[in-house]
Amino acid sequence: MEIIQQLKKHRRLELTLLLMASCFLSFGLIVLRVMVSHQLHFIFLIWNLFLAFIPFYIANWLYLFKERFNRITVIPFLFLWLLFLPNAPYIITDIVHLHPGQEMNYWYSLLIVVSCAWNALVMGLLSLNDVQNVVSEKYGKTIAWIWIVLSVFLAAFGIYIGRILRWNSWDLFFDTRNVMYDIGERVSNPAAHGRTCVITLFYGMFLMIVYLFFRHLLIRREVE
Repeated sequence: MEIIQQLKKHRRLELTLLLMASCFLSFGLIVLRVMVSHQLHFIFLIWNLFLAFIPFYIANWLYLFKERFNRITVIPFLFLWLLFLPNAPYIITDIVHLHPGQEMNYWYSLLIVVSCAWNALVMGLLSLNDVQNVVSEKYGKTIAWIWIVLSVFLAAFGIYIGRILRWNSWDLFFDTRNVMYDIGERVSNPAAHGRTCVITLFYGMFLMIVYLFFRHLLIRREVE
């Protein structure tokens, strides 16, 4: 397949296989819990992990085939990526589904959530790095950094929209009016929505710091 050839060309095949193995481990942990407990409580994490894979796939695809796009044709894919990006760090907030206790079941459930959150976060960080490289090539480094910072804080805002307001990415297409109303109200009157600002700011700063650290490691790896 062409995509496998491109992964080999860009020395990404091993990292991709490792990420897939890690995701399969999360999947296996969830399946085992369902088989033992006969409950579907954490089955939703499989869907959330799939949603986190979407921005990773889009960004990876853009990077591997970036020579096929120009400054205009790349734009719709960048916005499509941005629409699904919040799904990657969103899984961090799924820790709210845990109910602390001393029983073994709690610690196993914690491992499931942490495992899924880790995989989703890594996919999100890798997608940010790929998008930054693509935008940098098409528009320059300054525009790329502006786009990445904006994307990170919009993703943090997306976490708030998903966790607190309970909207999903596809609701923008199927319930556009109500989604835009909720977003517009908070953007136009931030003083009346302090929790929105706090969650967006702190999650945005956290994601930005993690990404800077992550990108530094990737660049260091490429130099070596």
